[in-house]
Amino acid sequence: MVTATTPPITSKDSRILPTQSSRIISVDVLRGLAMVIMALDHTRDFFTFVRFSPEDMAHTNLALFFTRFITHYCAPTFSFLAGTGAYLSTRRGKSISQVSYFFFTRGLWLVIVELTIVDFAWGFAPWVQGGVIWGLAGAWSPWRSSFGVRYAGSPHSEWS
Repeated sequence: MVTATTPPITSKDSRILPTQSSRIISVDVLRGLAMVIMALDHTRDFFTFVRFSPEDMAHTNLALFFTRFITHYCAPTFSFLAGTGAYLSTRRGKSISQVSYFFFTRGLWLVIVELTIVDFAWGFAPWVQGGVIWGLAGAWSPWRSSFGVRYAGSPHSEWS
């Protein structure tokens, strides 16, 4: 397992304090790749003059179809990485209630941002756009995250 390291921090009396980040590089790279692919899809409409659906096989080309097709893997990747984060948090000492509370508040913030910023920025109408972000927020609800964390941390789990 590869983890990121941070440069040592010097204190006021010039002693070097050893620090090491406990982040796993592969998880961060996968999350970053999913965000880049998602950004590619969200900006495609603003930077092209194409006025048909990329899934319309009668009008599309291979590159346009592929950029839309590959984005269908982004939301499941984010959900998978959320579960991975929950599992890793419990392995690093956080309790199930702490992790469940974190995912509950994260899901709540996603819904608030969706209802305020995203709905008005894209559609100028509240309560209309709720899609993938609502799904992710629902997946991070307290009963789902609590069940997932309990299962992943159980002694009978394959991961333990």
